[in-house]
Amino acid sequence: MRADYVILSKALGGGLAKISAVLIDRKRYVPAFDLVHTSTFADDDFSCAIALKTLELVDQPLMDACREKGNWLLDQLEALRRAYPTVIADVRGAGLMLGIELMEHSRSTSLLLRQLTARGLLGALVCGHMLKTQRIRIATTLSEPLTLRIQPSALVSEASLRRLVNALAEICALLEKQDVIALTAHLPHGDGQEGQAAGLWPPKPPVVTFGAPRSAAPSPAGRRNFAWLFHLIDAQDAPHLEPGLARCGLAQRNTFLNRLAPLAEPVVMPAVTIASAVGGSVGVWPILLPVTSAWLKRQVDFRRLRELTTLLVRATEVAESLGADLVSLGQFTSIVSGNGRNVSAGRLGLTTGNSYTAALVIEAVRRAQAERGMPPGASTLAVVGAAGNIGRACAEILAPEYDRVILVGRDRPAARQQLRALARRIGGAQVSCDLSAVITADVVVCTTNCVEPVLAAEHLRPGAIVCDASVPRTVVPGTARERPDLTLFRGGVARLPFGERLKIPGFPLPAGYTFGCMAEGAILCFEEVRDASFTGRLCPEKIARIAQLAQRHGFEPAGRGDFEAAHSNGEAPCRS
Repeated sequence: MRADYVILSKALGGGLAKISAVLIDRKRYVPAFDLVHTSTFADDDFSCAIALKTLELVDQPLMDACREKGNWLLDQLEALRRAYPTVIADVRGAGLMLGIELMEHSRSTSLLLRQLTARGLLGALVCGHMLKTQRIRIATTLSEPLTLRIQPSALVSEASLRRLVNALAEICALLEKQDVIALTAHLPHGDGQEGQAAGLWPPKPPVVTFGAPRSAAPSPAGRRNFAWLFHLIDAQDAPHLEPGLARCGLAQRNTFLNRLAPLAEPVVMPAVTIASAVGGSVGVWPILLPVTSAWLKRQVDFRRLRELTTLLVRATEVAESLGADLVSLGQFTSIVSGNGRNVSAGRLGLTTGNSYTAALVIEAVRRAQAERGMPPGASTLAVVGAAGNIGRACAEILAPEYDRVILVGRDRPAARQQLRALARRIGGAQVSCDLSAVITADVVVCTTNCVEPVLAAEHLRPGAIVCDASVPRTVVPGTARERPDLTLFRGGVARLPFGERLKIPGFPLPAGYTFGCMAEGAILCFEEVRDASFTGRLCPEKIARIAQLAQRHGFEPAGRGDFEAAHSNGEAPCRS
């Protein structure tokens, strides 16, 4: 059968110029063809000159050499496939146009490899590694991102082919060991300009899960569900996501996480259930953003907000696909979203979790003072991080109960202005940007967004009550051991009504406890609140309302003794 059209492309330009030729049956030829097709089929003297020279070089000996080299290379690639059956799925092609199809890693123990497979980026990572570490340029096919194209020049040397095979063998060994540290070593640091990974996100990325894929909702039909967004506190939390990081030091873990941050995609953790004291339960989808507090804070400090907003929007889309009714912003996700004002949850309800966190801090401080017999009216209160949403609300509510109030914040113009405005509203409060001012306080509340502990034993007066609600912590680890005179406890933590064990990998609280931001999501789900009324600036009315609802459903503030009892029973400690 004779074809009406024959297209000659790619190789005609000798790998140097962009040119194609088309052979058309004379009866079907349209004279205006070369005027309509003004790119690769257009007249181009430079490309045509190269094409003519290419045709001079293509003779039978060259074709025989291509066939011989291709057969040798195909044999070598087949040997690699047999040696690494969990890495290479197939090798195919003819001559010097070959393809290597990589195995999917959708069930890998490596979260990164699962994510890259789901998003079609694993082949691109391999190609980038080959280019940056071996100076060998290959690419994936456009139709199948797991298939690597091996298309060397017809004039390629035997030594170059052997170097290619050796480099591919190294890649196979890394993939077999799931050595994500080495596979990603060529990537940039991850603190560059915002939006650098935006083009890599598909319009509707697949849902990436921790462990086996799951599609069913975590609760029976008719039961309400919510999604809790959270992130890694710091690099110490990374090994449960990437087991290979367990053998790395903290600096290497941080480097790895910073490199991968621009590619971060929400990860659905195992679903859990929380029950109410008045009956009923809600399902919780914990959705992890695999970035650290420090990385999030850097993006905010340098105003790289587009990437953060995109990541949060992705997480809410995942929550909606899972059947959630509400999204609760945990940890820094509330801060980076402007207390929920800069992100839309679509049809879902949205809460920052800040109202119940503040309520927990206020109630825990009042209980601690009552237990110590320390009357607030004769005491000094210091709020460290008073310029923030939670700190400001705690200061406004607690200040009337105290003889003296100190508002402590960062030494920045905006923070100083916020502290002075708060001091005027409270009346008579002292403003300080120096932690040494805390030494005069009988009660200290910490609600900072610091990523490193800054409040040490020397900053605290003898016998002080210290409530640290910050995540990461504000108080330096080991302070409680160094200063047994202090009443030091973690704030913003709630005791669950029925002491459920939240089996979330890497969750830093003992069984029976959760953070106030997650508890707030559960409380609002119980109450069938499905709006954004608990976002934005905190107010005493909302804090009082959520505290009342929490009490109704059986949630209580966790005290210092609660965690000590949990530790003595062999539960996981609450990491500082």
